[in-house]
Amino acid sequence: MAAHLISTRSQTSQNKAVLYLGVSILLFSTLAIFDTLSTYKLTMSLSPPAPGSDINLRIGDILQNIGHFETIMNLLLIPISFALWTKGNVGKVLSLSLWIIVFISAWVTGMNVGLLAASTALLFILLAKINAKLAVRLSFLIAQLGLLLAPLLAYFAKIADPSMKAKLPFSWEERVSSWGYIYDKILQKPIFGHGFDAVRTFSDTHTIRGFENRALVSLHPHNAGLHLWAETGLIGVLLVCLAIYLFLRHLMRCTNISQNQMALIAAFTITIVIISNLSYSVWQDWWWASIVFCASLITYIYKKIQ
Repeated sequence: MAAHLISTRSQTSQNKAVLYLGVSILLFSTLAIFDTLSTYKLTMSLSPPAPGSDINLRIGDILQNIGHFETIMNLLLIPISFALWTKGNVGKVLSLSLWIIVFISAWVTGMNVGLLAASTALLFILLAKINAKLAVRLSFLIAQLGLLLAPLLAYFAKIADPSMKAKLPFSWEERVSSWGYIYDKILQKPIFGHGFDAVRTFSDTHTIRGFENRALVSLHPHNAGLHLWAETGLIGVLLVCLAIYLFLRHLMRCTNISQNQMALIAAFTITIVIISNLSYSVWQDWWWASIVFCASLITYIYKKIQ
């Protein structure tokens, strides 16, 4: 009797967590859409810029914050939408609503990485319905290839035609320029790299679209693979790839993981891979904390869902 009561309370807590987080995604994504369409009036009213401050710098901060928010929504979307899908017809409607609002929010705010991550996650969910183990293996393989082949991406960025880069959005032109610069740094020390946190010491600048003395690498190269190659070299990249392989092997040996759970793991993994290789560094604590929190929901919510 006591065990049944504890189980019932646990399930109630799980349902509440899913509901609260689902409502949060809907609410805050809607607010992000409104803030962007209103030229950030919501943020400006809640946190107005200081008198005499540069409004462009303030808008830059807002864009960065919205970008961070969008990527966290991408992570939350996977476990929460999966959980809602198991709650009957109403849950399925809510689950689809989350996907729609996250897509709209990413599109309105100009978060192309979010759109790509969510679209690819959907593809992996569909693949998992056909072959769940293949979907998981493929997501982990892409993670490894993203690290190993990162210098190839940097090479193409290095030789990219200037007229082509000029057609890209400003943030993406900066990113491509940064990747090309990192390519040269990798060639300097390809085996052991330049050392931990060395990227922050790269101080070379360039002029881009009329802006002078812009850092070629702004804190990090916005690519996990290139960050590892630049700081830890081939040795560090191989060690990380080995860790990914061992984690995958452990997953494949587990006998209590359902097809739905494998679909969740594949979609969640590919989301992390895409965002990590197009937006963030490997040493950002808030990004790792977001991954760990959202990954923990997989265990918490899906403990008894098969």
